[in-house]
Order: sequence, then structure tokens, then C-alpha cells
Amino acid sequence: MPEKLQRKAKVIDANIVLRFLLNDDPEKAERCSALLQRVESGDEKVFLPDLVIADIVWTLEKFYRQPKARIRELLLPLISLRGMRLSSKSVARNALKWYVEKKHRLDGCFCCR
Repeated sequence: MPEKLQRKAKVIDANIVLRFLLNDDPEKAERCSALLQRVESGDEKVFLPDLVIADIVWTLEKFYRQPKARIRELLLPLISLRGMRLSSKSVARNALKWYVEKKHRLDGCFCCR
């Protein structure tokens, strides 16, 4: 992560997104929701690495057996949050699109431009 971004944004972990989406631990899900509300309002900035997005997708698809279209539906609003920083939001959106439409693995879709 670039040094400038590192000083301004915390790195967000896959577990934060997964707890929020799955609500499988209500206490943790509530704290994750509060964080993401601050991110949505722009009061807090976080960095979501591409590798973490791939980890979230893998976990939802392989462990929780979520369909690809549902995974994209869950992640698009999160990557669009005002305070959510990514290496490139447009690349992430396209990767999720190709992941669903072209039936590719998400990690390979990040390489396509």
C-alpha cells in the first residue's frame, strides 16, 4: 500500500466484511456494521486490498456456497462506500462483472482490463 494512503486509511480485513454480510456473530456484526456506517458517511477511511476481496469471494463461494451473482450483489455496494479505498474501484467492479458473466475465478479477473 502506498505510504500516503497507509497514513490516511486503515486496512480492512476479510473477517470484517464477512461478519457484516453473514451476521453469524451478532456482536461482531454490529461492530462491523458501525465501522462500515462510518466508512459510508466518509467519517472513516479504510483500504480494502484486492487480495482481501478475493478472499471474501472465495469464502462466500466455496464455504458458504453463495452463487456468484449474489456475491457480486453483496460486494458492489461495499466497494462503492465513500470512505472505502481500493487500488481501483473500476477494476474491482469490472472484475466482479467478469467473475459473474464470464464464469472466471475472481483473482484472474483482476488481471483483465
